[in-house]
Amino acid sequence: MTQIPRYHNSLPAGPDAPVCAGTGRERTQGAPRGSTASIKCTVEAEPAENIRWSWIRKRTDGTEEEVPDEDVRVDGLSSSVLVTPHTPEDYGRFLCVASNDVGEQREACVVTLVPAGPPDAPTNCSVSPADPSTVHAHPTSAALTITCLEGFDGGLPQHFTLETWQDNELIDNMTSMFPEWVVSGLRAGVGVTLRVAAHNSRGRSDALRFEVHTASAQHHAAPGTVKGGDGEKREERETGMCGCVCARFSLLFNPL
Repeated sequence: MTQIPRYHNSLPAGPDAPVCAGTGRERTQGAPRGSTASIKCTVEAEPAENIRWSWIRKRTDGTEEEVPDEDVRVDGLSSSVLVTPHTPEDYGRFLCVASNDVGEQREACVVTLVPAGPPDAPTNCSVSPADPSTVHAHPTSAALTITCLEGFDGGLPQHFTLETWQDNELIDNMTSMFPEWVVSGLRAGVGVTLRVAAHNSRGRSDALRFEVHTASAQHHAAPGTVKGGDGEKREERETGMCGCVCARFSLLFNPL
């Protein structure tokens, strides 16, 4: 019996000099003063053996220096350096270049080290009725879908929270790795207050507050700054979801 050879959709990869792994060659990393951060670069290369590394450090004061080999750690296709920033000048950019037997990396991978801090508030949030087929809710209750875009994470891993209030009562408090939620079991015809915030190990962002109401009109308003009754500054806008809900939301600034 003759065995039929198997063919693959992709051809074997040819030899290549290293390139930065992932979707981009530049990223930002945060580190508090006095703490040690591991700055890491990862590449893709063929062959993947005998990878050699060089690092350049560009401080914020404009000085530039090569990182000594004894400070560079190598683990196959990854390399890292340990940095402990003590002054503002210790932050800046780290450029790493790898090479193999084929050649040297054409474009350096770049990591920008910044002072770590609380994350920025999520942006471009929208509120819309949830798809009834995906929500198990009573026919007389309401359900909403809330989606936002992530802001800058402060240089640290972040997560997001959503508080849901009706009649000054906390209905739900949800946490997610992404700023996307579905809230169900809401009393229909009753105003809903939603508070969205981002968190990391350095603190919480300003909170974005939504005042949601059932409506048939579609509203849009330009951003503006107003004073709340409690004296806190708010960046306030209105947005509308066609024929179903309209949401008025405020950015509540954390006190300094």
